[in-house]
Amino acid sequence: MKFRIDHKTILISLVFLVGTFALLTSTSSKAADEFDNSSLINTSKIKKNTNGNINKRGGKIILEDFFRQREQISGLNLINGLYLTEGQLTELIPLARETSKLAEEVRAELYEINNETEFTNALNDHVDNLILGNQPDKDLRIRLNKYHGREVELHQSLENKKIELGLNVIDILTNEQLVLVAEFKPCLIAPQDENSTLTGQAAGGHGIQNGLRKMRRIPQRIWDKRKDKYLDKLIQRNERHSPDFLDVAKEKARIDSIIKQAREYSDAEFEVHIQELSLQLLLDNPANYHQKSIARKVGNLILNRDMEDVYIAKLDMIQTEKRQLTASGE
Repeated sequence: MKFRIDHKTILISLVFLVGTFALLTSTSSKAADEFDNSSLINTSKIKKNTNGNINKRGGKIILEDFFRQREQISGLNLINGLYLTEGQLTELIPLARETSKLAEEVRAELYEINNETEFTNALNDHVDNLILGNQPDKDLRIRLNKYHGREVELHQSLENKKIELGLNVIDILTNEQLVLVAEFKPCLIAPQDENSTLTGQAAGGHGIQNGLRKMRRIPQRIWDKRKDKYLDKLIQRNERHSPDFLDVAKEKARIDSIIKQAREYSDAEFEVHIQELSLQLLLDNPANYHQKSIARKVGNLILNRDMEDVYIAKLDMIQTEKRQLTASGE
């Protein structure tokens, strides 16, 4: 069988191919532009430190800035659920300023270390050796440790200082706030429960409230059989957060009384008291938590290096609202 293709068919095919190529090129260009635009961090006074950095390959934003902004978002999710008072914000500002200053000093020194030609060459030699399956010789180890050792020291000194400042914050926060800090899980978008007042707070209390609702719906005869199982799970959960001195028997009795009260409440009473009950189910005494663990979380989130401007802005909002209320005579 012979196929005949006339000039008209060829012309139509060429037009189709050229049009398709143009469309693909336009789409790719648009996608690239959209990717570039989405990679740029939108600056403001609060986000001023994560804009305009140029990496070695000419990129518009370095990976460090991406993780830095994610860390800031987690910190904002936490502090929005703490409802910090004017007095607390006033005390947090100088601590956040000190953390920011230390972080920038360490960042600058780390940048210098990683831009040392000798260190870069040593890293390249190390990679070459590893590709060949060889370990670094004595000379290469000395070259690597000369800079890497300093990197470790800088990171550790900053971590220790954050914990030290974090311990100061523990004295500023209330017991209820400290429980929320201890239970907080860093997140990009905080879970929101229409029955919870902890809007913007990604804390363990959110899951505890759901658990309380489920336990309330269990018929009494079934609850009597399964109660110990539920209590043991809650105790195990609290044990993971507490030192060895947690009295298991005392903790079990405490949790049992809280759940009993939740089950006895009417639906309306339960909704009124659910936040209070959920916090009580957690380790209600912050002394039961590992203090250093809380201080580290405080240092990384509440004293995040970008939080000073956030606290100043929130403090200004509170003071402005007070002035307006005074002016209106309320």
